[in-house]
Amino acid sequence: MRIAGYIVATVALLCGCGPPQAEDVLLDYSERVHNALELDAPSDYQHSLPTYPRRRDLRLEQSDLRIGLLDFASLDRCGLEKLVAERNSALGKVMPASQQLLYEHRLLSLARDCADTLRARADPDVDLLKTLDEVVATKEEDLPHFYWNAIFASPEMADHLSLAVSLLPVEATISAHDQLEALYYLRDVRAGLGHSSTEFTSKILEDHFFTLNNGHYGGRLLLSMDELAHHLQRVADALDERQLARPPCPQGLPTPRAEVLNTIFLKFYLGTVQPYMARVHQEGNAWIGAMDELMAKQDTVPAAFLPYRQRVLSPDDPNGPWQRLSSAIDDHTRAWQTLFSSCGMQPTGAAE
Repeated sequence: MRIAGYIVATVALLCGCGPPQAEDVLLDYSERVHNALELDAPSDYQHSLPTYPRRRDLRLEQSDLRIGLLDFASLDRCGLEKLVAERNSALGKVMPASQQLLYEHRLLSLARDCADTLRARADPDVDLLKTLDEVVATKEEDLPHFYWNAIFASPEMADHLSLAVSLLPVEATISAHDQLEALYYLRDVRAGLGHSSTEFTSKILEDHFFTLNNGHYGGRLLLSMDELAHHLQRVADALDERQLARPPCPQGLPTPRAEVLNTIFLKFYLGTVQPYMARVHQEGNAWIGAMDELMAKQDTVPAAFLPYRQRVLSPDDPNGPWQRLSSAIDDHTRAWQTLFSSCGMQPTGAAE
C-alpha cells in the first residue's frame, strides 16, 4: 500500500508550524479514506489546466490614425490639442494598455462633444466637423480593441490567472468581494466608454487592476477548484469501489470499519474539508459568472484565447474546473450517503 503521501500530509498537519495548507488537508482526507478502506492511494495530483496565453498572442491591432498630423489650432477649439500632444510625447508612446484605453475614452468623448456642438451651430466649420466625424468613426471602431487589450491582454490579467501559485488558504485571506468588484467595474464601464458622462479616471481604473493583480486570486481559485474536484472524486470512486467489491457493512449494520469511516467523515471532512469546499464552490460560482459576463462584453476575441476560454473559463464545459468540481461534489455526496445508508448510519451534519 502506498502510504508515503499519507505520512507526509499527516506530519504536516500535526507539526503545528502554522495553519495547515489546503493541499495537505485535502491529501490527508483522501489518504485516510483510502487507508480505512484498505485501498491503494490514488496517484499524485497533477493539474492539467492550460496556462494563460502569451500576451503577444492576445493583443489586437488598432488602426493607424495619425491624429498628430491634424491642425493643432483647430483641435484646440475642441480641447483636443493638449490630449493629442500628451499621446504623441515620449511617455505617451509607451503608455500601458490601461492608460491607452483611458486616452481613447477621453479623445472619443471630446471629439463627440465637439462634433455635436459644431453641428448645432448655424454656420459650423465644415472641414473641422468632417475631421471630427472621421476621428469619431475610427475611434469607435478601435475602442473594442483597446478595451480587450487593456483587460485580457494586460499583465494584470495574466498575473490574476497565473497558475504558478498555491491553492487558496483554508482560512480566507483574500477578499473575494474586492476581486468581484474589480471584474464588475471592468464589465460595467464598457457601455460608457467614449462618452463624457462616464466617470473613468486613471486612479479608479488602476485601483481595480491592482486588486486583480494582488494575490493571483483567479489562478489560486482555479487550482483550488481543480484539486478539490480531484480529491473528492477519488474519495467517491474509492467508496464506490469498496461498496461493490467488499461492502464495509455486509449485514447492513455498523462495523468497526464503518465507525472509522464515520469518524473520518465527521472529524476531517465536516471539520475542515467541507467548509473549505463550500467556500471555494461559492466563490468559484461567482467568479466564473463574473468572468463570463466580462467576456460577453468583448466584441472581438483573438483566436489564441478561444481554447483557453472554453477549457478554463467556461461555466458549462464538463471538463472545466467549475463543472468538474460541481460533478465531484455530487458524486462525493452520493457515495457517502450510499455507505451510511448501507450501514444503517446517519452521521450528524452529513449534508454537503
